[in-house]
Amino acid sequence: MSDTDLIVSDDVHVCLVRCPLPPKNSSAVHSLPCHIDYDGQAFVNKYFQPQRTEVAEAKNGNEEEIQTAQFRGVELCGERVRLKSMDLTGFVVDDKTTSETQDLLIWDVDSHFDEITLWNVQDELVDESLELQGVLKCWNELSKAIHYRV
Repeated sequence: MSDTDLIVSDDVHVCLVRCPLPPKNSSAVHSLPCHIDYDGQAFVNKYFQPQRTEVAEAKNGNEEEIQTAQFRGVELCGERVRLKSMDLTGFVVDDKTTSETQDLLIWDVDSHFDEITLWNVQDELVDESLELQGVLKCWNELSKAIHYRV
């Protein structure tokens, strides 16, 4: 197995294809609390226009910018997550898997990003352990632990 393969199950492998990395994504990356039945390019900045509302002290002691926006009439609040500070990188991938390679998932890396804005319904109580930022932090710590060389 090469360094680019990742075992998903006993029968399926994932291969990320692109070396060196393509340019960093210059657009803002958003994670909304809903499913949009569309996969592709969109003029997000034309229809989704977040407003900076306040600067609040985050759990880690740093100041975080809180944003608000509306999506289909629902008020949302957003928090920017800097992936680089967690030693993570986000990837925009294109599925290149063919019917002949069903046991090998091939993802071509189109671009990458180091910041993402996480959106949630305003004032909705969410268990912190389920928030994406918490999950990413836990995953990063777990990944380092299981791949640590003894």
